[in-house]
Amino acid sequence: MERVEAGDFDGSIAVGRKSKDVIGRILVYSLTHRDTSMANAFSRATNQEMQRYNQGMPTLDTIVTAAPYVGLLGTVTGTMMSTFGALGAGADVAAITGGVGEALIATACGLAIAIFGLFPFNYMNAKIEVDP
Repeated sequence: MERVEAGDFDGSIAVGRKSKDVIGRILVYSLTHRDTSMANAFSRATNQEMQRYNQGMPTLDTIVTAAPYVGLLGTVTGTMMSTFGALGAGADVAAITGGVGEALIATACGLAIAIFGLFPFNYMNAKIEVDP
């Protein structure tokens, strides 16, 4: 930033290329593409960085959203149907409660995946959001 303020664009580009900072990458891109419009170059560089940050977010969102449904689907299709089938066939209480236990485990696994996926998803969303 000091070199930019001093008008040493080539020096600031050289320093910025060594930087791993987001602002450094945006400034380097903006300075190397300033011939048409500095504002357009800055906007384009910012959009590129935002795309880089958003990579993988749809996948994480899908996992967080679908995990409880997958757990409930496993509960209904697998364990609860066989439990009610055993109930209708006159099975003993142990077979029925075992099926309910399996259903609870399937539901708990789906919820655990969603809950543990929600924390990084919300953290990354908070990091990506730009203050107005």
